[in-house]
Amino acid sequence: MQTTGEQENPDQVRDIIRSIVIPAGLATIAVGAGTAGYFVYLPTLAAYSDASTVELLIEGFFRSINFLVLGLGGITAQDTISYTLLGISRFFSIFFFSYAALAGIGLVFAEQLQPLRIELWSHLGSLPGIDDCGHVVVCGVGDDGYSLAAEALENGRNVVAIDIEHNDRLDDLEIMGAVTFEADAHQEVVLTNRAQIHLASEMFVTAGSDETNGAIVETIQHVASESDWPQVVDITTRIEDIRLRRTLHKEFTSTDGAHLRTYDEPEATARELLTAHPVDNIEKPNQRVHIWVVGWTPLSKAVVNQLFHLLHYPEAIERQITIITEAPADVEDEIAALFPGIASDWWDDESMSKFVEKLFPDIDVQSMPTSDLELLSDNLALYDTLKSNDKLTIIADDQDERSLRALISVWGPKLDELVQDLDLDATLLYRSSEKITSTDTTSRIQSFTFRAFGDGCSIGAVRGEDRDRIARNLALVYHLVYHENPFEKLPRSQTVPAEIGDTIESVMEWLESVSHTEREQCANAVWWDLPEYQRESNRHAADHAAVKLRMAGILSRDETTPSPQTIRAVAESEHRRWCAEKILDGWEPLPSEKMDQWSSADGEQALRGQRYHPDIRSVESLRAEMDGEWNKDVTQVKAVLDHPAALGYTTDN
Repeated sequence: MQTTGEQENPDQVRDIIRSIVIPAGLATIAVGAGTAGYFVYLPTLAAYSDASTVELLIEGFFRSINFLVLGLGGITAQDTISYTLLGISRFFSIFFFSYAALAGIGLVFAEQLQPLRIELWSHLGSLPGIDDCGHVVVCGVGDDGYSLAAEALENGRNVVAIDIEHNDRLDDLEIMGAVTFEADAHQEVVLTNRAQIHLASEMFVTAGSDETNGAIVETIQHVASESDWPQVVDITTRIEDIRLRRTLHKEFTSTDGAHLRTYDEPEATARELLTAHPVDNIEKPNQRVHIWVVGWTPLSKAVVNQLFHLLHYPEAIERQITIITEAPADVEDEIAALFPGIASDWWDDESMSKFVEKLFPDIDVQSMPTSDLELLSDNLALYDTLKSNDKLTIIADDQDERSLRALISVWGPKLDELVQDLDLDATLLYRSSEKITSTDTTSRIQSFTFRAFGDGCSIGAVRGEDRDRIARNLALVYHLVYHENPFEKLPRSQTVPAEIGDTIESVMEWLESVSHTEREQCANAVWWDLPEYQRESNRHAADHAAVKLRMAGILSRDETTPSPQTIRAVAESEHRRWCAEKILDGWEPLPSEKMDQWSSADGEQALRGQRYHPDIRSVESLRAEMDGEWNKDVTQVKAVLDHPAALGYTTDN
């Protein structure tokens, strides 16, 4: 077995082949054939008729070397053998010289040639029959950046990869066909002159910390705002700090040449995980939705945040979140700091306090047993949180995957016993870098592993493409129904019937009648005109679309179409979901003394900037006091339940 030091680097082997083996092989063939040819040819000349074998070989060798620098001379050989050998020598000498010249030019002018190659991509993409809207730029070739660049290359895209330090991943991407260079991507000259971002269609900024990624994005925004780019560049960047996200999105609001998306790994992983494994796939309304979150990691926090957004059902369905951690008191303090608005005693207004008390799922923090004896004991207080017939989802995460697997191995038989005794519908999800298939066919728990972003980093996961597709269509529906001049923002607005905004039915009928391309164009026009907080609000509504369809199915099992009672119940849960979304984002109910200010457009905009909204109130209060606002919830629910395909919803998402 070779040690690490003895193992050869595949990149080094390839470099040796390119720089030594190929030119040496060409030179050897040229000189060898030339020497042999001259050995046969020279004795036919009077000057060499008496030369010895050694003299002929030496003279033939040196004359052949002259071929390598294109000193070809003339040959009057009459015999076929010498003529053929010298012809082969000349051919391979020209091949050797050309290879060496190109390699030398590439070495000396590599930096100057890269932008020319990128411009060539752009020119080729404009030719008829070639569908290429621009190259992909990846700034930072870490785990995320490498995966995204490799996927783009596999999809046939042209890729430029930039990293501040040379590394093996840059070499790998270059071998795969990318243009790569070592540079600081937040420098304007690197992005404009070398990466040619004005010709790009997509950019991924995954260079490292929020500070680094934020600096690169700000440079892109500055360049875009000062330039007239031929097309809009979609930028996706990894930013963990939510305040920095808001700042960057605000800066891009007036930038016409670029669109910005932001993501962070825990949030994207939680979203993909809960989409792939719904926690509320219940069969009847009296079945409680119960989630155990095992461990307190960045992913655990993101999962809890997503659950606060998702777990909003018709009132008959109970919800419970149980967090199992080694430091319960610390976790309770952190939850209070992260989500202050979920506590009823945080609100001074009594009616708001009562509303919030039932708005969010019940949450309990339990201690993680430190010994196997306690873990397997029937007296463990954690097991008292379970109820018969619960729909139980266990989401387990730990920084150390080996410790997590060991915990599950010990805990598994006890969990299986609980599932059998309480007739639970149980699913176990736990982190593992490798997919593990359970071989225990007797277990009543469905077990699945997951990785970062659910199933590894991908373009679709970091951009949330399925989610955004539904969100854009929801925004378009709202725009057509409620905007004062809905056609102003739409491309080719003269082709849109004037009466489509009268009812939700007419809007959905029109959307279903147009082509997918036209619907996407209209949705994109509305989408990028919205501020980021409204785009994010539509994303949360899109996340909940599948929940609405599942809940409607439970409430109306014997109905071919949702009844008015079902639509009303689901619309009530939609309003509660929207209120929860606002509270989690730091919004508050509009005080009564500010209601007059809200009635003007400027006043409403100013109050929204302060995160006030008059509709943050109970369903009963909304219907009684806010004229027409309840209809917005009903409109969205009708669109989702009656026309899911037109919104981009499929059974896959």
